[in-house]
Amino acid sequence: EEEEEEEEEEEEEEKDEEEEEDEEEEEEGEEDMAHLDALPQTDSFILNVSE
Repeated sequence: EEEEEEEEEEEEEEKDEEEEEDEEEEEEGEEDMAHLDALPQTDSFILNVSE
C-alpha cells in the first residue's frame, strides 16, 4: 500500500513542473508582443498588407 502512495506523489510533482514551464512560455510571448508594439512602423505595415 505504501508503494502506491509514493507513485501518486511523484506523478503530482511532474504535473507541477509542466505547469510552471507553460507559465514561463506565456510570459516570454507577452514580452515579444511588447517588443513589436514598440516598433513604430508595425501599425502602418499591417494596414498596408490588409488593404
